[in-house]
Amino acid sequence: MHSELYFCSVYKYAIFLLILVASCKTIEPIAPETKTQVAPVAERPVSVIVVPLSIQLAPYFTLADKQVPNTFDGGDSPCSGVSYQYHFERDPLQLNGLGNEMSIDVSGKYRLKMSYCPECTDWFSDKPSCITPRIPFSCGYGEPMRRMQIRYLSHFELTPDYRISTKTRLDNVQAIDPCEVTVFAYDATDELVKEVRKSLEKLAIDIDKQTAAISFRQQAADLWKEMETPFPVPGFGFLHLQPKNVLLTQPSVKGSMLTASLVMQAYPFFSTDKRTLVHQPLPDLQLSNSYPNDTLQLVSDLELGYDSLSTIINRYVSGTKLLIKEKEVIIDSIHITGADARNLVFRLQFSGKKRGTLFITGEPVFDPETQQIELRNVDFDLETKSTLLKTAKWLFSDRILQEITKASKQDLKPQLSELQKALNKSLRMEQNGFLIIGTLLELKVNGIYPETDRLTVRVSAKGKLSLASMN
Repeated sequence: MHSELYFCSVYKYAIFLLILVASCKTIEPIAPETKTQVAPVAERPVSVIVVPLSIQLAPYFTLADKQVPNTFDGGDSPCSGVSYQYHFERDPLQLNGLGNEMSIDVSGKYRLKMSYCPECTDWFSDKPSCITPRIPFSCGYGEPMRRMQIRYLSHFELTPDYRISTKTRLDNVQAIDPCEVTVFAYDATDELVKEVRKSLEKLAIDIDKQTAAISFRQQAADLWKEMETPFPVPGFGFLHLQPKNVLLTQPSVKGSMLTASLVMQAYPFFSTDKRTLVHQPLPDLQLSNSYPNDTLQLVSDLELGYDSLSTIINRYVSGTKLLIKEKEVIIDSIHITGADARNLVFRLQFSGKKRGTLFITGEPVFDPETQQIELRNVDFDLETKSTLLKTAKWLFSDRILQEITKASKQDLKPQLSELQKALNKSLRMEQNGFLIIGTLLELKVNGIYPETDRLTVRVSAKGKLSLASMN
C-alpha cells in the first residue's frame, strides 16, 4: 500500500516537472533562409557641367608683334620717272575682337624721298643717265612724318586637340596723309602702300604661328583629373562626378579676351565610401555651336546597413510590454537579418510569460507623398507560425505585428534635407586652383531595394554646377 502511494506521488511530481519545463521552454523556430537580393543598376541621366573659359590673347599677339621689325626701309631707283626711298615706322598691334573675328589695328608713319627724271639716254655712257638734272621732292622731311593706318582681320576656330586656329590676313593699308606732288600731279602713295604691304604680310603669318601655340589642353586635363576625384560630403560619404566627354562652344572675342564655355558631360553618383574608379584619359574636344543647359542631374544610392537600421528600430520597440490574452510579452530587441525577395527578415527576441525568438517579415515601402518609409504586409515567417501553433498559440497575435509596423515608420524628409545641405556645402569650395560652385535644387527618393546586408535607397537630385580656374 505504501509503495503504491509512493509511486503515485513520484508520478504526480514528474508530471508537474514536465508541465513546468514545458511552460518555461523557449520558443526557437528555425531561421528562414534569406535570398540574395541586389538592387538594379541605376540608370543615370547625363549631367552637364559648364566651365567658363577665358583666354587673354594680348600676350600671344605681343609675341607675334616682336617677330616683325618695327621699321622698314626700301625703295626703287629707275633712271626715268620717279625714283624713291621710303622709311616706315609702325606702332604695336592693337586688338579689338567681336564675335569670332578680331581686327588688329596698327598705326604707322612714313617719310619719302623722291626724284623725277623726264627721260634717260645712254648716248654719253654705258649706263643710262637723265638728260636733265633730276628734280628732287620729299614727304615727311623737315615736317612731321606722314601717317598710315594698317588693319588685319583674324578669324578664330577651335580644334579637337584643344588649340586655337586663326586665319589672319592684311585687310587694309591706308595712308591717312598721302604724299602728293602737285607740280607733277603725281601721287606716290599707291607705290608706297604696295611696298609696305609686302613687308606687313609677313606679320599676318607670324600672328597665325603664335596663336597656333595657344593650347589649353593642360588646363582641360587638370580640370578633368579634378572632376574624377571624389568630393567628400562630411557625415554622408562621397560624390563621384564621373566625367565622360568634353564639349566646347565656339569662341567669342571681345577686346583682346577670348571666351568660350567648356562643357563636361558626366554621370555622377553618391556613395558612402570612397570608390577608386578607372582613370579615363582626356578625350578629344568636341565642338558645339549651341550652349547646353548647365544642369546637374544626380541619380545615386544611399546604402543603409541593416545594423544601423536595427539600432533605429530598437529605439522605438526595445522594452515594449504587450499584454496578449492576459499574458505579458516584453520585446527585448529586434534585428534585421537580411532580405527575402522584396521583404526584410527580422529576428525579434522576447521575454515575459514566454521567452524566445520570432522571425517576422515585412516589405519596406516608400510613400512619395509623405516622404516616409514603412513596413507593409508585416507577418510571421512560415516556420515561426508553425512553431507558435504547436507551442504557444496565444502568441499568434496581431499585437506584435502592429508594434513592428508602427515602429518602422520613418520620415526621410529631415535626412534628405540634411543631405542636400551637406552636398551644397561640399559643392562650394576651392580645390587645386579651381573654384567649384554648385547648388542642388531638388532631392527626392525614387525607389527602395532590400539587399543582402543593406537597404538601398535610390535618390535623384537636380541642380547646377560650374567650375572656373582661379589662375
